[in-house]
Amino acid sequence: MSYKVVSGYEVNEDTRLLFGFESVFGREAATEYSIGIDMQLPISYKCTATFGLWVDLEASVTIPLSSYFSAGIGCEYYHFSSLQGQRHITGNIVNIDETFININKNSTSTNIFGFISYRY
Repeated sequence: MSYKVVSGYEVNEDTRLLFGFESVFGREAATEYSIGIDMQLPISYKCTATFGLWVDLEASVTIPLSSYFSAGIGCEYYHFSSLQGQRHITGNIVNIDETFININKNSTSTNIFGFISYRY
């Protein structure tokens, strides 16, 4: 079981400082901390770094197309040993037999994505 808290501080109406933490309880206890910035200028920028056993990074840029639509591009980097990476990386399977799946725990995932948002 894990507990995740995400919050921020509004510096002004265009800029927010983001912070958070996530803790996993039990036998494989872990804690990770996140910091980031979200800037709402004519073009919006968001960047977050998460620190734990590894460093995970997320960044995106959003451009308004109209009062209802916006488009953007982003990238994210996760390490399998991080909490975010364990949720989002499907696994880099090294070998499989009938009783055991061996996953490469040093695998990473780098994703580049585009998106279109609708706001009503």
